[in-house]
Amino acid sequence: MENNFIRPITKEHLTRYGEIYANAFSGEPWNDPWDPDDAQIHVSELLDSKQSYGLEYVVEGEVIGFLLGTSMLFHYGRVFEINDLAVDPQYQGKGIGSELLEHCLCDMEELGMCSVNLITAADGILPSFYEKHGFEREKQVILMGNSLQDRKKRIKLKSMTEYEKMISGYKYDSFDRELRQMRTRTHELCEQYNSLEANDPKREEILSLILPHADHPVFKGRIQFNFGTTVHIGKNFYAESGFNAEDDGGLFIGDNVSIGSAFYAFSGCIPDHCINRLAFFDESGNIKKYENAKAITIGDGCQIGDQVSLGPGVTIGKNCIIEKGSNVIKDIPDNSYAAGTPCRVIKKIG
Repeated sequence: MENNFIRPITKEHLTRYGEIYANAFSGEPWNDPWDPDDAQIHVSELLDSKQSYGLEYVVEGEVIGFLLGTSMLFHYGRVFEINDLAVDPQYQGKGIGSELLEHCLCDMEELGMCSVNLITAADGILPSFYEKHGFEREKQVILMGNSLQDRKKRIKLKSMTEYEKMISGYKYDSFDRELRQMRTRTHELCEQYNSLEANDPKREEILSLILPHADHPVFKGRIQFNFGTTVHIGKNFYAESGFNAEDDGGLFIGDNVSIGSAFYAFSGCIPDHCINRLAFFDESGNIKKYENAKAITIGDGCQIGDQVSLGPGVTIGKNCIIEKGSNVIKDIPDNSYAAGTPCRVIKKIG
């Protein structure tokens, strides 16, 4: 190809490098949401290194790919690390990456480098691509990292109670003493409530203890909650007999909502692997069982039929009708008439 050539990289084409990098790494196997401006800064910082080296591939006067890296001295010699090898997606699969790589290897050999290293995706086509050019997987080296964002989360979790973790959506110990005491208290209050006659004034007093964040809800019959303190109910709420809420992750109900009999809300998530569903003893001999829970939301103006169940994390939008016998495991958008197992939108309503 007469008008195709490789030459040293230069800051003159920095904007173009940013575009190529963002486009290349936004696709497979990386799928990283790079912004071209951020990619340009990334390349510029590498170029500013005193030990940087790079090549660009030019086709018909346009840069369509580049290789960039830096070298570092070790006790056994100087090593060059390829930081970036990026080719414009529309030119990929035409051998351009291979040409850049081989040109780099020849230059590094002439410069007396003892090795050329790189980090790439563990899966997909890239490992075999580099192996074709003589690269081997390091058996005695592993890549380790410490996400500072995860570190902040770990520090935050250490200061949180199990109850705070539970209502925040984090993994929590469901056998924690405080949680067990709270559940027992709520279950006992529910038993007291259910044992009273419908017109007994004590029912409202007990209900306010169970549901401190509810605006005078009306329950026609029996109720059952795990905590109650995680439930928030708006104005003009009415429910038929048999309202059951596994409310560990939270239950948020808007204004003007009515719910039929035999209602079940399950906010607890069931782990995929059986090992994660088992209780165990820690080093101190305390029994523990880790779980996750996701908040359930019912929007304003909804009508929920008899024998409806809601799964963890689902949101029912405003002004929805959920037909009796439905099992809701996915979100339902506003103004929907939905039914079925699993529940799905049948039609839009006003």
